[in-house]
Amino acid sequence: MFRVQAPFGGSARSIEQNSRSSEYLNSGDAFVVFTPAFESAFVWHGPGANDEEKTAAQQLFNLFQRPAAIETCDEGQESEAFWASIGGKGEYSHVKDSNMLPPGDFEPRLFAVSNTSGYMWMKEVPQFQQEDLINDDCMILDAFSTVYVWVGSLSNKFERKGALARAEKYLEGVTDSRDKSQVVIDEVEAGHEPPAFKVQFVQWEPEIADAWLAVDPREIQKKTEEVKQAAAASAAANPYGKYLNGDETKFTYEQLKGQFPDGVKPDCKEKYLSDAEFEQIF
Repeated sequence: MFRVQAPFGGSARSIEQNSRSSEYLNSGDAFVVFTPAFESAFVWHGPGANDEEKTAAQQLFNLFQRPAAIETCDEGQESEAFWASIGGKGEYSHVKDSNMLPPGDFEPRLFAVSNTSGYMWMKEVPQFQQEDLINDDCMILDAFSTVYVWVGSLSNKFERKGALARAEKYLEGVTDSRDKSQVVIDEVEAGHEPPAFKVQFVQWEPEIADAWLAVDPREIQKKTEEVKQAAAASAAANPYGKYLNGDETKFTYEQLKGQFPDGVKPDCKEKYLSDAEFEQIF
């Protein structure tokens, strides 16, 4: 099963999908489906597919063994044989999901939003793919009729709030042909992406999406706190760490003055003085 998109650079491109399944269909493109052993094939046109995509779909047969039977259909006019070839009719991103179709030259855009550096920033991800969705951050995906705010399961509350504000500001600055009053800003949780979101990516791997939910963020936070508490307890029990124990090892003031004897912890030299000398000096 191949998804055909154009324009892509100066031509069209075809992307083989993970399997023959209706979930990969998208009203904005054309698709070619080969049955096993190339016995037959189907060319499917979404209402948003342009002439270049339809032509490229036919040219795809020049690269493979040409099946004896080729059926071409538009969305809504599929035969039972077509649905059978992709495992049955199921949910996919179709035209009624959108209040407007993007023009043929529109390309979706992905932006990363994070505050890992101490301030909130937003940066476009060129030639993006599913692997660019970072579970620690939030992302903004412009799909023309919808601007998605994708929320990684490990992102923090400041990133979530900041990403929504950035999406609103981004939409205000859009200058293309769309009616911005009809554009929806939709928040999507990692691992719960709708078909209309998934089809904006060249390829969508369910295994990657499953991994985003494999780790409970509450468990990570719990383990992080446990590590911090253990480190604090260890420091309290032995504040000298790898250095000499100042409660057991003593030096004279002259030995400590202006130098660091081997094994002395730099930030608490006074601990290595005897009580009598400490009182005398301080």
